[in-house]
Amino acid sequence: MSPELIYFLKVNTGIILFYLFYRIFFSKDTFFRIRRVILPGFFVISLLYPLLHIEEWTRNQEPLLEIVQRYATALLPEIEAGVQEVGVNHWWQFIPSLLFYIYLTGVIFLSIRLLIRLSGIILLNRRCQKKEDPGNRGTYP
Repeated sequence: MSPELIYFLKVNTGIILFYLFYRIFFSKDTFFRIRRVILPGFFVISLLYPLLHIEEWTRNQEPLLEIVQRYATALLPEIEAGVQEVGVNHWWQFIPSLLFYIYLTGVIFLSIRLLIRLSGIILLNRRCQKKEDPGNRGTYP
C-alpha cells in the first residue's frame, strides 16, 4: 500500500477513536470553552500522530531492544517454518480486497436504504389527495 493511503487510514482511525473518547467523556459536559478547545485539538492530534515514527525510536534504544529480545526468547517457543513456493498468501495481501468488500457492503446498504425511502415518498405521493391552490397559478410576485 502507498504511504499516503496508510497515513489517511491512520488519521481516520485516530479521528474515530478520539471522537469516541469525546462522546464518552465530554458529550454531556457543560464547559463549552473546553469543548471548543478539545474537539479541534483532537483533529490536530489525529493529523500529527501518524507522522511520529516510534519504530525508529525503539531501534535506537538498545536497552529496550535487549529486554524485548530476552522476553521473546524466554517466553516464545521456537518454530521452524518452511517456505511454500506455490500460492504463498500473506495477510496483508488481503487488505485491499477486504477494504473493497467493506466499501461495497456500505454502498449496497445505503443504496437499498435510499430505494426504500424513495419508494415511501412515491407511495405517499400516490396515496395523498391532491388539491390545487386556485390563488397560485405558477406566477411569482
